[in-house]
Amino acid sequence: MPAGFLTDAERARLGNFPDDLPQEDVIAYFTLTAADRAAVPRTSSPPNRLGFSVQLGALRCLGFCPPIARTPATVVEFVAAQLGVRPDALKDYGGRRATVAEHYVDVQAHLGFRRSSATDKRDLTTRLAERALEHDRPILLLELACDRLRAAKIVRPALNRIERIVGTARALARRETYRLVTPLLTPERREMLDALVVADDESGRSPLSWLRQDATRSSPRSITEMLEKLEYMRPRIEGLNFDVFTPNHRKFLAQIGTKSAGRALAVMSFALVPRMIAQGTASQRRVGRGREGAPLPRRAARPGERRTSTHSRAQVIRVQDAWDRGVGQRALDHVA
Repeated sequence: MPAGFLTDAERARLGNFPDDLPQEDVIAYFTLTAADRAAVPRTSSPPNRLGFSVQLGALRCLGFCPPIARTPATVVEFVAAQLGVRPDALKDYGGRRATVAEHYVDVQAHLGFRRSSATDKRDLTTRLAERALEHDRPILLLELACDRLRAAKIVRPALNRIERIVGTARALARRETYRLVTPLLTPERREMLDALVVADDESGRSPLSWLRQDATRSSPRSITEMLEKLEYMRPRIEGLNFDVFTPNHRKFLAQIGTKSAGRALAVMSFALVPRMIAQGTASQRRVGRGREGAPLPRRAARPGERRTSTHSRAQVIRVQDAWDRGVGQRALDHVA
């Protein structure tokens, strides 16, 4: 994925004060303690004292200081009342940019914040990679990174830097998934997975499509068909051990498999289909909701005997070759 994944709206939201900062947060983070008041430059002008105090509360609240000019009026009024200055004094703050920068350094020292180091970046990347094994939405990972930085009292770096960290973490998580899956992929299992996405000559549907089709009503026929699916699936997951995956990682892989189209699974099946099938058998319900028509008739030939692919057979073969060469983590890129 590209390093810069944030939309303009997301970037603006994450780079400024929240639009709806609750009053309880204003009180919690912008109340000046005795130590805070002692840190405020006493001989400075009202604009400088107010600006310093706003930066102090912003860093404590957000882990960074947004543009002072965009500070919510409720915050300015709350801080100004504590200092005994007029709220509109803030508009005169920042005439000398060096003063704003010096205040920011002093505020960081007062609150115990520090700039991030290379070690911090590596640690954050590792932590995010662990989370990406279970849920790899980029915006979620970025927000988790911001929360972790603030909790560790590390000044939040520029958003584009955090985007790059998130991209690296997602790539590491994907590589780790392939590393864990590879030992499970015996030649027999690869052949089984390949067969799941190949269409039956008579019905024109793949076994995967058949398995995904949900029951439309509670009837003896529907129950019988569900039992047939369970009978079809059980021998195909026998011997598969997913203990190397955490429960949330297993659930995440199953969700990807159930939401992916058949053509996508033709190239992803080595990593996702076994987990999807196991998840369906464990819960004894549908594997996923298909979009490819009605269930097969009860007496129709069970898919699996003679099949010709409705997807690109060459794609599947190239992915399988990539796995054979030990570069499974790059299999999807290989066929892209």
